[in-house]
Amino acid sequence: QLLLENDRLRSELNRLKTESTLLLRSMKTATGIETNLGNERIIAERERQELTMELSRQVEENKRLRKSLLAQSAKFLALRHSTNISNANLSMSSDHRRTPESAPQAWPNSSRIPQPRSARYKLDNNRGFARAKSFHQGSKDPS
Repeated sequence: QLLLENDRLRSELNRLKTESTLLLRSMKTATGIETNLGNERIIAERERQELTMELSRQVEENKRLRKSLLAQSAKFLALRHSTNISNANLSMSSDHRRTPESAPQAWPNSSRIPQPRSARYKLDNNRGFARAKSFHQGSKDPS
């Protein structure tokens, strides 16, 4: 029985030696992979830092554009407000001369048939459209 136990232990020892040899080989290749993984980690870290810097640049650009948009919106609202006030003053100065029956209508050209926007641009005497058309279509027309 001791001989059987001795054989079993010897075979177990051989199996463990083989296993340790295989583990050592795999560790050697793993260290090669590990150095490769180290390089990959360095490259990934650099890319992450570059992306972080790019993101911070975009955040700053976004802030700048928001400030610009807010400033333009404020200017637009101020202009709109001043235009509404001047229009109200003009209508007030002209309204006090009229009787309530002759009060101005909401649309001065209400007798005209409203045209769709696309119809306005089909007019031949629309110089703004002719300029835009000549610019976009590369026409040699100086108008």
